[in-house]
Amino acid sequence: MGDETPNGVIFAEGGRKGGFALFARNGQIVYEGTPQSTTPATVPHIQISSKQRLPKGKSVIEVVATKVEAPAGDQGATPKPVARPGRRSGRFPQVDQGQAFHISLLINGKTAATGEFKGVPLNAGTLSIGSNNGNPVSRDYASPNPFNGVINGVTFTVKRPAAQATTTTNLAGPWSKGDVLSAEDAPEVANHALVVSAEIEVAGTNGVIVAQGAQSNGYALYLKDGKIAFALRSAGQLTTLIAGEPLGFGHFKVEAKLAADGGISIIVNGKQTVSGHAPGLIARQPGRGLSVGLNSSPVGDYPAPNPFAGTIEKATVQAL
Repeated sequence: MGDETPNGVIFAEGGRKGGFALFARNGQIVYEGTPQSTTPATVPHIQISSKQRLPKGKSVIEVVATKVEAPAGDQGATPKPVARPGRRSGRFPQVDQGQAFHISLLINGKTAATGEFKGVPLNAGTLSIGSNNGNPVSRDYASPNPFNGVINGVTFTVKRPAAQATTTTNLAGPWSKGDVLSAEDAPEVANHALVVSAEIEVAGTNGVIVAQGAQSNGYALYLKDGKIAFALRSAGQLTTLIAGEPLGFGHFKVEAKLAADGGISIIVNGKQTVSGHAPGLIARQPGRGLSVGLNSSPVGDYPAPNPFAGTIEKATVQAL
């Protein structure tokens, strides 16, 4: 982008009776979905938007959709990576019609907004790039609402999770990258103070170190934009603590602690870097197991499976 304020549709498919669109509005990037309906005037539109304006120059904007399923016996949702191949315009095969999806909007590799879209079809008609031909998906613009910048390309990609994780028989730990425990074998963390720790060799800026649970109850120690973060879920409520400074690359021992009174802290190489407070302990035992190096059912505000780039050793979880 140049000096002008970004406005207009980047891509859109469908219209007022069901569809989705990525567009710029007064400099901010918006992703909107319209659930399928024969009475579109009464259907609420689902929308997420970046807080910051799109910077000048070239930017990479990503929309990551992960399908949400609620297995029996688990109140947490289980997103699975899903997308679809595309071309500049045309109609697509039927894919996961009317499912629920966790949506992450990323700008230049950083999460700008997240949300859950229910009943929004992945295939809703003709796809258009740089404008919204036909009925507008969003009530926030009139068609065709052409984009006032340059679009170098739009791609739709299917991603299947790699078979990186293997079930371990070492139930007590320590664990290494790739180890997983079933929900039955994972640590009993409900109503317990916790210490989650690992030794890591950092080779990237994002990724899960240790996680247990999903979007109802659980915890995750992870790297976000180079900073160590600790996420807690209790009865669906998310509390996130993020260190102030990036780690950089190299070897680190990282710990996250949850005290009996709800106090939380992050320790790097024996020094506390940040502290905060959660409403309390994890209310119920998570219905999802433990994984080291990725999280297919995201506890925190990150796209699944969010694999860690680097090595993870001596990972442990102590329930006190």
